Amino acid sequence: MIADHEKDADAFDRQARTGDDAGVRSLAARSLPTIREHLRMAKDLDQNMTAPMLGQPASNAPRETPPR
Repeated sequence: MIADHEKDADAFDRQARTGDDAGVRSLAARSLPTIREHLRMAKDLDQNMTAPMLGQPASNAPRETPPR
């Protein structure tokens, strides 16, 4: 998800600066802030999903099985 947003942000930035068509440059320039915000959100989600939650066992910690 992050790599896709980074690639999209780069492509829209390039088109906003150097696109041949004025309409494409305008659309890219207007869309770029939203794409960058989505990239930031994707990075935040990734960080939150990989960080251990306080009070929660680490995902790689052995789980206790209840007695039978």
